[in-house]
Amino acid sequence: MSKDGKRSLKTRQIKLLQLFLKISDVAGTPTIGGFDSRAVSSVTDVGVGICTIIFKKSYIQALHVLGLVMITTAQGGEIFAIDVDRVTIKTWAPDGTTAQDGDFYINLVASENRFNY
Repeated sequence: MSKDGKRSLKTRQIKLLQLFLKISDVAGTPTIGGFDSRAVSSVTDVGVGICTIIFKKSYIQALHVLGLVMITTAQGGEIFAIDVDRVTIKTWAPDGTTAQDGDFYINLVASENRFNY
């Protein structure tokens, strides 16, 4: 026990955040929308069909993508790279091979920090 009589407990549990984002106008100047858009620092159009979402802070574990839904009908998309502070998405045309910019919704889980009681 500490001096004031309160116990300091530590746990291995991790505080999780679920983030819902809408990335649109990827072909022009990408914009961020959605409930958790304040967590995003920027969206960078790396090249045709590739964009990177950069978050304001690094999380303690790599981000986990729960869902990626393309807004434009028949376009495809995949998770290209994931790190503790960014996610890179690759999108393509309906033919499945040609890179093409596309708007999408993304649902992520981030590990913020450990609980300390």
